[in-house]
Amino acid sequence: MPYLSLPSLSGYLRDNGYHVDQWDLNLRFYEEAFNQAYLQRRLAERAHLLPSEHQTIIRNLIGQLDHLEQVKQVFKTDAFYDPARLIEAQRELEKVYQCFNLLYPGSRLTQDHFYMPERHSSSAEVIKATLNTQSNPFIDFFNEKVLPELEQNPAQLVGFSVAREYQLIPTFTLARLIRERLPDIHLTIGGAFFSKIADGLKTDHHPVFQHLVHSAVKGEGEVPLINLVKAVAGEIPFEEVPGLIYNLPDGQLRVNENGPALSMNEIGTPDFDGLDLANYWSADLVLPILGSRDCYWKDCTFCDHFMQFAGFRSRKPDKIADDLKTLQQKYGARHFQFCDETMSPNFGRRLANALKEREMDIRWYTMARLQKGFDAETTKLWRESGCLFILMGLESANAELAQKMVKGTDNTLTESILKNLHEADIFTFAYLFFGFPGETLETAAETVQFVRKNHQVINSLGTGVFYLQKTTPIFKNHQDFGITPNQLDLQDDLSSIIRFEIKDAMDTEQAILFHQRFREEMGLSYRSALWQNIPRIAFFLYLSRYGKQNVLAHNGLAPFEAPLEQVRELKQQGHFLAAEHINQTILRRYPSNPMAANRAAYFALQKRNLPQAEAWLSEAQKYGRELAETHLMEGYIHLAASRLNQAQLSLEKALTKDPYLAEGYLLLAELHHERQDWARQMYHAREALKIQAVDQAIGRFAFFTSPDLVTRCQALMGQTSVMGYSPLTVQALN
Repeated sequence: MPYLSLPSLSGYLRDNGYHVDQWDLNLRFYEEAFNQAYLQRRLAERAHLLPSEHQTIIRNLIGQLDHLEQVKQVFKTDAFYDPARLIEAQRELEKVYQCFNLLYPGSRLTQDHFYMPERHSSSAEVIKATLNTQSNPFIDFFNEKVLPELEQNPAQLVGFSVAREYQLIPTFTLARLIRERLPDIHLTIGGAFFSKIADGLKTDHHPVFQHLVHSAVKGEGEVPLINLVKAVAGEIPFEEVPGLIYNLPDGQLRVNENGPALSMNEIGTPDFDGLDLANYWSADLVLPILGSRDCYWKDCTFCDHFMQFAGFRSRKPDKIADDLKTLQQKYGARHFQFCDETMSPNFGRRLANALKEREMDIRWYTMARLQKGFDAETTKLWRESGCLFILMGLESANAELAQKMVKGTDNTLTESILKNLHEADIFTFAYLFFGFPGETLETAAETVQFVRKNHQVINSLGTGVFYLQKTTPIFKNHQDFGITPNQLDLQDDLSSIIRFEIKDAMDTEQAILFHQRFREEMGLSYRSALWQNIPRIAFFLYLSRYGKQNVLAHNGLAPFEAPLEQVRELKQQGHFLAAEHINQTILRRYPSNPMAANRAAYFALQKRNLPQAEAWLSEAQKYGRELAETHLMEGYIHLAASRLNQAQLSLEKALTKDPYLAEGYLLLAELHHERQDWARQMYHAREALKIQAVDQAIGRFAFFTSPDLVTRCQALMGQTSVMGYSPLTVQALN
């Protein structure tokens, strides 16, 4: 769907008589660069820069993209509502991502992120990235697809909106190209993420202003932008543009005072004209809208969303209902996302009544706080007005941590709210994260238990790890939390996330590992849930099409994942012939599936056919080089060939990728069975990973499924040789 900032700003400028073109270059990149002919051109141009083996892989991948345009159409037609086809189409796109990552070595493009060797937290590194033709895929794309159009229709002012950190390098890449080829255009930048890092530009002779853009706006953009248009046209001096950050011609910094914030009722309806709405990748159009700006709670110590706003205020519910009606009539949309930081129960009641009065047939979703007011009557009213889906911040079920976060939540109330929403047929989504300063394994386990207990009314989860952000209240008081920030991150002028050390609590590495195990545990409670496998907008549309109960009952596995799961279960039960037969069926249809190829290597090894096992492993590594399982299989094969040193290296690689791969530790212990001290050491805390011996010894799930087993394993580890192979140890490893 479109991102809201451009339609909001465009609508305000157009309402004031200015001509605006708005471009969604993210959509254009997917439309024009995710194309077989485009990739073939890039390969022809860049072949001399690439190793021959990479060229071969890229050609093979491109050769599998004959139907890429049909794959893209799956997202835009009614085929979108066939989950098997949608998930398979998502998997097909992985081949395109692989092409880009091989064509531009050093970069990492995924569905959710973009990384380069250079840090986006440093302006010096970002400028290097904008010049890095080896790794930056956007230089070629902008030169071929964007710059010619801008040269034919040059603008006086080009503004960039940056919502996430991984958009910074692509944005500044385009800015540099425009500044070089069209030096008369004034370039400015703003947006949600940029507002968090804008203070890093406040120095004389800042390189961003010297080489990339001419000015920047921190916070809301309507009033600054309309005045900047006037300044660029020579109607007013730049000193009169509120909130503008820029360098004077002599390089001296200038930061203008912020002007007054607009009332939400002064801002018009978002204007999506000029965006290619028919080509967004969803079968039905979903449009974003805001009912309020900022958060009325705004006390959460870990949150910095307030940085992009000038204070909390809301639009009258009647005006919002009129906005929705206008957008429905103008664009044919009946699905909407409220991008509010949070919507209160009472405000939602008033909005629901306004929508019901207009008898509007729409569907919508939003974020809200776990607070009083979501009684049975209110949740029923929200649902009757078209609300299908609510996202809420649980964060932690430990009362002491919630108090430190200043969440203002209570588990008893939370359970009641989730139950009311669930019974009102509204799909619930809970955010939570691990590693908040002061959290331990024991307090984190309380959240695990809370989710397990309430997973019938917590319909879905968004999980992650705590990251310290420079503009949050907790950072300003980091000493009170025992946090020692990373000095390099503090020195980076565009840094937002700050690495840190902490004593007597779970650190970031431990939180990441705990989170991995939690997701595996939740895979048992929410087995193959559809929401785990498709994007949120798609899921919202599925709720609208099929209803909550049908969506909850649906198995969300990709077409090849269901038989892969069957292969795994048959293999565990010892039915190798049946498992191998199903695996061969998968490979015939999905020849580039690394897990199926890896399993084929396993079955070949069971037959003592070492050459065939090595051949299948080579296929698995071709498409799944980063998988822990391929390194594990490599270890198996080296062991079978008595290549003990290579086996140890492969197994250690596997465990680096997945520190909870118990089978890897078992194989290493077997490899060194004559060295009992070394074998026992494999189960002790590894300093680099900082995880307890018992975590390694008991495999993936024992911490969650059997606290008593943990206690007994701890006792066992202190008393018994690992190679004693006690039944308890074998059970735990299995």
